[in-house]
Amino acid sequence: MKHTPSKTLLPKLPKNLLPETPDLEPESTYSGLKIELDTSGTEIYGLTFQGVHFEDSNFSGTRWEWLRLQDVLLEHCNLAGLNWLEAGFTRVKFQDCRLLGAQFVGLQAAHLTLQNCDARLSFWQGNFKQAHFKDCNFEDARFDTADLQKAVFRDCNLTRANLRECKLQETDFRGSVLAGFKVQVQNLQGAIIETQQLPELAHLLGIQIQEGIAGE
Repeated sequence: MKHTPSKTLLPKLPKNLLPETPDLEPESTYSGLKIELDTSGTEIYGLTFQGVHFEDSNFSGTRWEWLRLQDVLLEHCNLAGLNWLEAGFTRVKFQDCRLLGAQFVGLQAAHLTLQNCDARLSFWQGNFKQAHFKDCNFEDARFDTADLQKAVFRDCNLTRANLRECKLQETDFRGSVLAGFKVQVQNLQGAIIETQQLPELAHLLGIQIQEGIAGE
C-alpha cells in the first residue's frame, strides 16, 4: 500500500506586514509585523506572535518561557544556543535558520516546518503534530520522549541523532542519512524507510551486511 504523508500547513501571513523593531515586553502580543531585531541573551515570559515574519533576527542564547507562535515565518535567523520552555507553535516555519545547540523543552507544535536549517546538537522535547523537516542537519541532535508520529524527515542528516524514546509510528525517514542513528528497535515498527537505508540501521539489529559469499 502506498503511503500518503499527512499534509503540513504553512504559516498564513497577512498580505501587508508592517515593518517594525518592537521593544519586547513580557506577556505582550505582536501581530501583523515584519520584524528584524537582536534579542540575544534575553529572558522574557509570555510573548505571543501572530502573523509575523522574522527575518535576519538574532535569538541566540535567549531563555523564553511560554512563548506562543501562530502563523509565523522565521527566515535567515540565528537561534543558536537558545532555551525556549513550554512553547506552543501553530503553523510555524523555520527557513534557512541556525539552530545549533538550541533547546526546545515541553514544546507543543502543530504544523511545524523546518527547511534547510542547521540543527546540529539541538534538543527537542514535546509533541509534534504533522511536522515536516526538509534538508536539515540534525547531526548529534536529541529528540527526548518526543511524539513524532507521522512526521516527515526528508533529505535530512540524522547522523548519531538520538530518538530512543520517541513515538515513530508512520514517521517518514526516506531520503535521510541514518548513520549511527539511535533508536529502540521496537519504536521503529511502523516507521517508513527506503531499502537503501537498511545498512545504516543494521547496527540496531546486531547484524552485518556483506556482499557475496567468501570463497566464491
